[in-house]
Amino acid sequence: MGFSQRELATKIYRRQTSLSDMEKGKMEPNASTLTFLSYHLNKPISYFFPDRYKPESMLGDLFDPVKEIFLYAKQLDKSDQVRIIAQLRALTNLDLDLRKK
Repeated sequence: MGFSQRELATKIYRRQTSLSDMEKGKMEPNASTLTFLSYHLNKPISYFFPDRYKPESMLGDLFDPVKEIFLYAKQLDKSDQVRIIAQLRALTNLDLDLRKK
């Protein structure tokens, strides 16, 4: 983002040496530091974690559109999830009916 270590450290309310230690892996940031980093670097918090801990990596080898459906569905409340399932079932049945013809 073009910040110096000192500038970024000031923005996230940390000392420059603490930021340097985080970059070198000598220190792990706490939740508030991750929040400030995420905001000032314009990155999702998951950006700062290894891929194996990111929600999309937990979906394994699913086809990308299926992953996208899953990630959106997780954000819905339970009643909307039930509606989505009903719509998917209807689309699946419609698709099966069309394949029979």
